[in-house]
Amino acid sequence: MRGFCRGGWFDWVDPVSLKIGYGTDLHYSSANETHENLYLSDGALKASAAVDELGNHALDLVVFSGDMVEGNPGASIVQADMATITDLFATLDAPTYYVLGNHDFDGLSNAQAKAAFGLAIGHYSFDANGIH
Repeated sequence: MRGFCRGGWFDWVDPVSLKIGYGTDLHYSSANETHENLYLSDGALKASAAVDELGNHALDLVVFSGDMVEGNPGASIVQADMATITDLFATLDAPTYYVLGNHDFDGLSNAQAKAAFGLAIGHYSFDANGIH
């Protein structure tokens, strides 16, 4: 089958499916406290439940769009919390891509925050299931 667009004629390709798991605003904190009406206690249990649910699906990739950690108790604690989260998400069969949120930078430099999530540069470019 052929189609036409502004660039000219093109051949239709078979549709490709891409299953994406999505998460946001986990606000994980090892501090186990209430902060600004956010209940941070049992953060490890909540993070584990999220990973378990994502693991129940045959996903091609997972995108987490910010605020994985609550941030602000001090750089070493924030970095340790980030390591907890990235280690947990690394157990998934699908690759995980992080988009950093404002809380992910609390108490850290831009370079420290990116390094904690394995971001050599500030963006991704990748192929998944034949889609770029």
